[in-house]
Amino acid sequence: MERKNRRYGIRQVLMYASVLAAALTAGCSKEEAPYEREPTLPVTMEWANVDINQTEDLDWCLTRSNSMVAFTNYPEKTQYCLTWEGGLKPGLKENARLYAAVDGAVPTEYKVSRLDIESNGINTTLTFECENSTKGKIVYAIESGY
Repeated sequence: MERKNRRYGIRQVLMYASVLAAALTAGCSKEEAPYEREPTLPVTMEWANVDINQTEDLDWCLTRSNSMVAFTNYPEKTQYCLTWEGGLKPGLKENARLYAAVDGAVPTEYKVSRLDIESNGINTTLTFECENSTKGKIVYAIESGY
């Protein structure tokens, strides 16, 4: 059997996409949803006199890797970087350090005596305490997938 090449115009593609979207949204009501997703929390960092909330101050950006979270503000030349050993799996972490570079200065290192990571699959919370007794908390809503 000979197969014909079909060419779809932009109108046909948009029409098929809108029909598919309507079918997907009409097929499930809120009562029939298999689960309710927890709300995501705003990306924040609280420590000493630092209070960062990405929903209010858009100059801050978050960088995350397996054993590091950093908040950077390029216009202010400021960065706070929390590092540790042991990955992103929930629990207590070892050899944690907090580096603070403010106004482009050389980073100051703070030893972290306790770092605990909690995750509910949506929101990840890092609670830490430095050896100088200052406590901090970082919350972000990137699914960790540890």
